[in-house]
Amino acid sequence: YRPRSFITPNWDLVIEISLRAINPNYFPFCYGYGFTPDYFDGGGGVYRWDVPPAGESWQFPISLLKLHGSLNWTACPQCKRIYIHNKLNLHKAWADPQQFVYRICAIDGAPLRLNFLPFGWAKDVSPMPYTAIWRKAYDELSTSEEIIVIGLSFRESDFAIRDLIFRALSANSCLRSVKVVDRNANEPDFQNRITSIFRSI
Repeated sequence: YRPRSFITPNWDLVIEISLRAINPNYFPFCYGYGFTPDYFDGGGGVYRWDVPPAGESWQFPISLLKLHGSLNWTACPQCKRIYIHNKLNLHKAWADPQQFVYRICAIDGAPLRLNFLPFGWAKDVSPMPYTAIWRKAYDELSTSEEIIVIGLSFRESDFAIRDLIFRALSANSCLRSVKVVDRNANEPDFQNRITSIFRSI
């Protein structure tokens, strides 16, 4: 069984690390995030995103759609260019003043900032790259034949994600199976939240 895509609200790199542990070449971080960044930092230098680094392909069969961003994404506050960093320990680079390649924009020298959205009721998903990511997530959910939900609470504060899932599943005419895996799956409150989301299918 091979999934077509992962959709997650989390910023962490657990899925990337897991895929890389299975096969070091299985997920090259930058090619499956569902949007086109401006620059890719491969650890050996920063590449413009108009051509792939030598020996690498931009074709990848699995999407990893991170609805709230990721700890290995940065953005320049001045030119708005977006960077993806192919590095598991990016947090160490931020603390090391010698690692300027991870901290400074290649265009204007401005300090880069981590690029992710806050959790909670109010969030603006209109700026890039989030418009593309949320649109891609809708497309995946509305055309999937099987969906497996793992560890998503569906709480009221997750309004945007609840709305995304409800709208996508309401438009899905080919869905055959939905499986929910959660340690709270037997609790009535959790079951009520699940029912409110999946009642349209």
